Amino acid sequence: MLYEDARKEYLAKIREVERIDQLLDSSGEIPIDNTSSGEVDISASVHSNLSSGDTTYIIPPIRVWPDKIELPSGITRQEYQKVAQAFAQKNIMNDEIFTTLDPDRFDVRYHGFKGDGRVRRDFAFYLAELHDLVAPKLKKDKLYIYSSFRTIERNEQIYANKNQKATYSPHTGGIAVDVAATGEERYIIADQAWYMGFGGIAIGDDFVHLDISVKGYWGYGNNPVYISPDKKRVYDSKYTIYK
Repeated sequence: MLYEDARKEYLAKIREVERIDQLLDSSGEIPIDNTSSGEVDISASVHSNLSSGDTTYIIPPIRVWPDKIELPSGITRQEYQKVAQAFAQKNIMNDEIFTTLDPDRFDVRYHGFKGDGRVRRDFAFYLAELHDLVAPKLKKDKLYIYSSFRTIERNEQIYANKNQKATYSPHTGGIAVDVAATGEERYIIADQAWYMGFGGIAIGDDFVHLDISVKGYWGYGNNPVYISPDKKRVYDSKYTIYK
């Protein structure tokens, strides 16, 4: 379980932010709303050249376990990842919105590009919570993260190596990680992530992909599509909902 002091530390950090207009163009703003229940609501208007008109980038309020994570709504997965990418690629080094993962909980593989190893703060909060729930079951002190934030160039390189065209990835938005795991360890992580309400959960040969984008389902290579704890080995392609 995520400790109360960690939760308070996160909320205190958010409350310090009164104006962070420097994150956006002069026309943008990020209102901070701390409700009486202690939830945090951060929303940002991102004006991007990637689409016509103004696109709103919403970061849903924090939910603390056992409440499920609130995912983005009213938008497709690829549309959300498009605006998340535009925002993160510009602002990944801003410590008010993005951070590095807790070194006491995670070993992070670094690749050497700007923003490497960083994620959005609410996502870091959920990953810390996930760690505290699964690490005892795995009999591990730390989870190994070998992919987190990616630059667009890094993402395109990864897809090119697979002879595929790059998509708007949650990694380029700072809202995805790949957690190293094999065998049944993958499903211990995936099941707990599902119970918590993560958006994308996908199984690879030696990793589990996790993100807090809009809900999506797919598998890597010959691995089955993960749907839920009672549908964790689905090979039927009709379940693949990625875009």
